[in-house]
Amino acid sequence: MNKNNQTHSDEIDFINLLKIIWSGKNKILLITIISILLGFGYSKQIPDNYINSLSIKQSNNELFDNFFFVKKYLGTQLSSKIILDRFIYELQDYEEFLFHLKKTKQVSENISNLSIKDQEKELFKYATLLKIVKFKNKKNGNEFILNFEWNNKQEAIDVLRNTINLTIKNLEKSLYDEIEDSLKREKKNTIFLDKQRLDFLIEQNQIAAELDITHNQLNSNNYSSSQIPLFHLGPMNENVAATNNAYYLRGSKAISMEIELIKNREYEKFTFIRQEINSLKKDSFKWVNYNTYLIKTVSTKHTKKIIQISILLGLIVGAFYVLISSAFKSHNTSKKDTN
Repeated sequence: MNKNNQTHSDEIDFINLLKIIWSGKNKILLITIISILLGFGYSKQIPDNYINSLSIKQSNNELFDNFFFVKKYLGTQLSSKIILDRFIYELQDYEEFLFHLKKTKQVSENISNLSIKDQEKELFKYATLLKIVKFKNKKNGNEFILNFEWNNKQEAIDVLRNTINLTIKNLEKSLYDEIEDSLKREKKNTIFLDKQRLDFLIEQNQIAAELDITHNQLNSNNYSSSQIPLFHLGPMNENVAATNNAYYLRGSKAISMEIELIKNREYEKFTFIRQEINSLKKDSFKWVNYNTYLIKTVSTKHTKKIIQISILLGLIVGAFYVLISSAFKSHNTSKKDTN
């Protein structure tokens, strides 16, 4: 019986609360409108900033099939993953980003009156506006998201596009410079080995001439053709040293022919690789996969969210105000009745 009375009493109290709130709906509405206006005013005070996001992915591995001969003969390591990592590494020095950012009106005005040294310090404060986030994509390999916060959407798109283009240009230059260096190094090493070989053959030819060995003597009991190495570099054991020292047994005629061949060598392999490199430089490769038309722009102001919160706060504050006012009036009325 008591439980039923308590439940009935709670229902009456809840209905009374709703009646009180409904009777004060105009006050609640007024407070809510004031809250919305305050929220809107606060939103207007927040700077118009936008986060502009662009995805950078690995390029197609088939692209690097064009570098088959360069990789084969020069041992150059090229793959879509390596190129993407190098692209991000190049981007992380922020040189290309700051180069284009300082051309914007806002930045150029901020640093125009500073010394060159102070300009560099001030510019690097803007570097934090570009954030690079790495993701693991099982399907397409590594993926990076570039997030650039700026107050002008079109300027942000232009800065991102120009930054990426300049980064790719610098990356391409450094790649070809490394390939050129590898070619020079490989050719220099080959010429050096040929020079060593030539010195050795000349010595052996002189020995063959002194011993009057004109034709091949490799059928002797001392040596067989399998024991006579063409050449050997580095530390030699006794057997290798003995066979190298006896190379003159091939005869002065054969050794002289080999000397002439080395002297007249044109290094056609390197000429071919040079042609391949020049041909590759003329082609346009998509070193990394991106599309600036897919840049996503999101406002950092969140005006809609601020208004929603303002409405909710207005309703809550308005309801509490009406309830407290009603309770205060009831208290004063009961006090007067007692007196």
